[in-house]
Amino acid sequence: QVEKLNPQIQLLGVRRADAAYAPTLFSTFSRRNSTAPPSDFLSAGGASNIVTNSNFVTSGGVQQSVPFGGGSYSVAFDGSRVTSNAARTLFSPQLGSNLNAQYVQPLLRGFKIDALRQQLLLSRNQAQAADIQLQQRITQTSRNVRFAYYTLIGAVARLEVAQQSLELSRQSLKNNETRVEVGTMARIDIVAAQAEVASNEELVIIQQAAIETAQDALRNLIMNPTQNDFWNAKFIPSEQPVLAPQAIDVDAAIKNALQNRTDLREFRKNMESTDIQMQFAKNQKLPAVDLTARYGLTGIGGTQNRFGEPLEPGGAPPIIGTSVRSFAEVLRDVFGNDFKTWSFQVNVSYPIGTSVADAAYAQARLQKQQEQTQLANLELNIAQAVLVLAYEWRRQSDLGAKLPFTDALAELATKRELLGLFEHLEEALDRSGFFTAPDKRPPVVNNLRAMLSRGNLSSQEVRTLRGVISSLDRKHERPNPKRQKRQ
Repeated sequence: QVEKLNPQIQLLGVRRADAAYAPTLFSTFSRRNSTAPPSDFLSAGGASNIVTNSNFVTSGGVQQSVPFGGGSYSVAFDGSRVTSNAARTLFSPQLGSNLNAQYVQPLLRGFKIDALRQQLLLSRNQAQAADIQLQQRITQTSRNVRFAYYTLIGAVARLEVAQQSLELSRQSLKNNETRVEVGTMARIDIVAAQAEVASNEELVIIQQAAIETAQDALRNLIMNPTQNDFWNAKFIPSEQPVLAPQAIDVDAAIKNALQNRTDLREFRKNMESTDIQMQFAKNQKLPAVDLTARYGLTGIGGTQNRFGEPLEPGGAPPIIGTSVRSFAEVLRDVFGNDFKTWSFQVNVSYPIGTSVADAAYAQARLQKQQEQTQLANLELNIAQAVLVLAYEWRRQSDLGAKLPFTDALAELATKRELLGLFEHLEEALDRSGFFTAPDKRPPVVNNLRAMLSRGNLSSQEVRTLRGVISSLDRKHERPNPKRQKRQ
C-alpha cells in the first residue's frame, strides 16, 4: 500500500513542475492624488498657486513561460483617468489606454534547457522510476509469498515425517517391551527406546511450531493486519511445486535480464537524471544573451481644452472652448494601430573566472563516470548470476529431481513396511554377527532406525532395500557368468 502511493506522489510532482508553464492572469488597480506648488513655467500663472493632480489606473493581462526555447511573454492592457488644474493642461480629465506586448527569448544560455525544463524532466524521470520501484516491490512480494508458501509446504511435510518417526519409535518401544517380558532383552535396553520416543516427540513439537511460524509469515504477506480474523486465519496448501525439465537459452536469458530487471531499469533512470543535470550545467556555462522585443499601442482622449492668447504677457492663456473624445474613441485608436511603439533589446552577460556552472558541470561529469562503472559491474554480476542459475536449473532438470516436498510424499512407505524393513535388517545383522557386544545392540539399532526414518523412503525403495539385504544374507553367492574364475 505504501509503495502504491509513490507513483501518485511523483505524478503530482510532474504536474507541479508542468504548472510553471500555465498562463498567469494579473491585474492592478491604483488611485493617486497629489498637491504641489507649480514647478515649471507652464504650470505657473494659473488662478491657483497649488497644482492638484489626481489619477485612477487599472490594468490587466496575461503572462506565461513557454515550454520551448526558454522564452516568456506578457500582454497587458490598461486604462486611466487623469485630472489636473495646472495651467495649459491639454486634457482634463484625460482618458488613456495602452496595449503592450513583450517577448523575452534566450539565445544561448537557457535556450535548449533552463531551470523550469530541468525540473520538469527530472520530475518525469522520477515518476518513471517510482513506477519501476512499484514493479520491483510487486515482484519481491510475489517471490516472498511463494517462498513462504513453499516453506509452509515443507513444514507440513516435515511434520508428517516426524509423526511417522514417532509412531515407529513407539512401535519399536512396544516391541522391546515385549522382548523384555519374554526374557530376550534386558530391561535396561528399553531406556534407549524411550529416549528415542522422547526425542521424536520433541521433533514433532518443533515441526508444529515451524508450521505456525510459516503460517504467520504467509499471513503477514497476503492479509491486512486490521482484519478481525487476521490471527485466526489458517492456510491449507493445495498445490505441490514440481521442477519440470525446461530448455534454457542462456544468451536470451542474460539479454532479457539486462533489459527487464527492475534494479537495472531504476539505475538507468538515475543515470538519466544525471544526464539532465549535466546538460543543464553545461548550458549554464554559456553567455547569457537575451533578446527582448516590445510592441505598444496607445490612445488618448477626454475633455480637450482650446486655449486663446494670454491676456497679459507671461500669463496663463484662457480656455476659449472644449471638445470631448470619448473612451470608445480612445479604444478605437488603440486597436486601430494608429499610435504604436516598438523596440528590440539585446542583453549580454558573462561571468569572469570559474563560475558555479563550471563546478556543477565538472561534478556531474564525475558522477556520470562513476555511474557508468557501477552499471558495468551490476550488469556483470547479473550475467554471472544468470549463468549460475541456468547451470543449476539444467543440472536439476537433467537429473529429474523434484523438490523435497512434492507429491511423491503421497507414496511414502507405510509404518508396517518400514517396521518390516527394520526387523529384516536387524535379523540379517544378528545372523552375520554384526552385534559383537550385546549391550551395544539397542543404541545401534535405534540409530539405524532413525537414519532410515529420516530418508522419507517410498514403498518401492523399501522393497529394493529388502531385496539388497536378502541378497547379502544368502549363504551362497549367486552365480555370475561374467565373473572370471580364479586360476
